[in-house]
Amino acid sequence: MLAMDLAERAIFEDPGSDFTVRTRGNLKFWLLGDLEGAVGDCMRALTITANCQLAHLTLVQRDLFSSEPAAARDRFLARIEVDIALPQYPDFQSLLALFALAENDMEAARQHAREGREVAPWSDLCLLVLGCAHAQDPLPPAARARRETCALTADSLTALPTADPNLLRAFADRARAARS
Repeated sequence: MLAMDLAERAIFEDPGSDFTVRTRGNLKFWLLGDLEGAVGDCMRALTITANCQLAHLTLVQRDLFSSEPAAARDRFLARIEVDIALPQYPDFQSLLALFALAENDMEAARQHAREGREVAPWSDLCLLVLGCAHAQDPLPPAARARRETCALTADSLTALPTADPNLLRAFADRARAARS
């Protein structure tokens, strides 16, 4: 796999770079579904730079998708800068909505999902998470008529790396309910 080969070469060239070590960990997480390898690389990146936000973000995602939403949210709030001026802000709001969904806090899930969608109306991720947050809400007829299309499907959620497939199935079921 070309991306992993490049990450390995980057680490060989500069083993003291938190960014390259975290990047390999991120690739292990998202491309290979290797949660343990991703954690190992992120922990190594954090020994290089204790406040490496990218490493913390990968660990947040691992915790969330391993059914540890409280740990994920706590790490996120303590270690990740959330500022509306950042391009990642809508994605961060979607993550906060997913934490809330995993903890069954529907009010917070709806609030964060709406904020992400308002800031990034073009984002399919924000639209998918908004649908999950409002899946059980009755839709007025006007809203049914103007349903938006989303390039991401409910099955996109089940393809995420996880130690707890039940959590992702619950997210996917919510996304399917939002589409019906």
